[in-house]
Amino acid sequence: MAGNDKWRDYVRNADEFFIAYAMTCPCALLSNHLFLIGHAVELYLKAVYIKQTNDEINAIKKGHKLKGLYKSCQENVPPFLLKFKFKENHEIFNFRGNYKELLELEMGAIKSGKSLTDFEREKVLHFISYKEFYLISENLNNLKYIYCQWKHSRDPFWREHLQAIASIKPNPFWIEFVKQVRSFLGYGGEDNDMIKLCLEGFACPVGELPNMSRSYLSEIFDDNSNYQFDR
Repeated sequence: MAGNDKWRDYVRNADEFFIAYAMTCPCALLSNHLFLIGHAVELYLKAVYIKQTNDEINAIKKGHKLKGLYKSCQENVPPFLLKFKFKENHEIFNFRGNYKELLELEMGAIKSGKSLTDFEREKVLHFISYKEFYLISENLNNLKYIYCQWKHSRDPFWREHLQAIASIKPNPFWIEFVKQVRSFLGYGGEDNDMIKLCLEGFACPVGELPNMSRSYLSEIFDDNSNYQFDR
């Protein structure tokens, strides 16, 4: 990886979006928490790209194109986010499931107790886990316009089914994503780690961080033997 520290600024910025997401998410404020987690993911991916290439200018030029960012990061260093796959040797963005069909399968199975085939079940379970990732990756430019006209989407599926796709409670998927990104970067527990500072009461006043948000953010450090904060 390229020797530079500029990527750390992007991690700090991403962490602040992620903390805000965790604080907003328990409320039914979909436009807020999807916007926040979407831009947190964008900044985390740009941090990875900059550390890999030492090319901040090109990272910025990639804008809100999360698919392109993700693919570039994996092309630069193939092991990046290796766990995030659908089936053997298939990266998540090569997943060609029909989103509408999968949502209908998921909801139909819940309502009717219908038995799914093994392949249907595998696809539905994948979609249940990844659906917010697909949502923000396809629609980052639209997330602040959730209740307005979407300008950059050719597929009405996402807007029509937003309530069924987005999670009101903090989504555990993002904990795993953020942990893997920070691990890949070799980042976490530093003196200026904003998540750590927030949990310790320095970035957020003691008692002001909602219990659900604190519990959620604390999971970032659950497998980190080098750092334990006071619970």
